[in-house]
Amino acid sequence: MRSAFCPNAPTGGAFELRISRATIAAPGLFSAFPGADRTITPVEGTGLALKFHDRTVHLAPLTPYRFDSGLTPDGQPDGSGVRIWSVMATRRVWRMGAAQVLTEPTPLAAGPGDLLCLFAAKGDGRVRGGDRTLTLAEGDSLVSSAALGLAPMDRGAVIIVPLSHA
Repeated sequence: MRSAFCPNAPTGGAFELRISRATIAAPGLFSAFPGADRTITPVEGTGLALKFHDRTVHLAPLTPYRFDSGLTPDGQPDGSGVRIWSVMATRRVWRMGAAQVLTEPTPLAAGPGDLLCLFAAKGDGRVRGGDRTLTLAEGDSLVSSAALGLAPMDRGAVIIVPLSHA
């Protein structure tokens, strides 16, 4: 698993924002993080079922899903395993917007204090902000507080999770 925390919390304890990639190779319960929202997206594998106490949600590849991170669904990977990209944000600091999977050039707006969390899920993506252009290689993440121009390359797909201050 690879993770980034804000503020830096390497033990996975208190955080405002946590972005990670993880492999789910076998069924198991998700960890609870009360007071946070979580968006997960299967980025490799054939899909993932999340079994909550009152419902089951099936996620196909590149299908973002947001839920209360205080819940502990049983993650059941389809096939031999799945890799997910996850964004968690505490509600006392952030409001998590609806995630999108972008496959076409798209301008992305960020208001004052807002953040844009991006992940190059399939192929590369070109990101332009001001007079700078960056290439996100497949598997790279980017967190930005600036308005951006995004262009997935070669039938690529970039996931975005917007955050605004609570």
